[in-house]
Amino acid sequence: MDDDGIIFHDERLDLYNIKQKETYKDVVINSGLNNKQRKEPEQLVEEFKDIFSDVPTTTNIVEQKLN
Repeated sequence: MDDDGIIFHDERLDLYNIKQKETYKDVVINSGLNNKQRKEPEQLVEEFKDIFSDVPTTTNIVEQKLN
């Protein structure tokens, strides 16, 4: 606390995970689907498993120009 009564914190707030805690295996698929109906979404999730993460990444697909 300084002389003005303001409390300062040295701890920084993590805004996102930097270490992966979840993977594509943590994706929840509707349990009301039968085995045949679950097969397609499970295959899609596994096929694109690299995008199912709780760690943010960057992309070069979209570009924005500001004037």
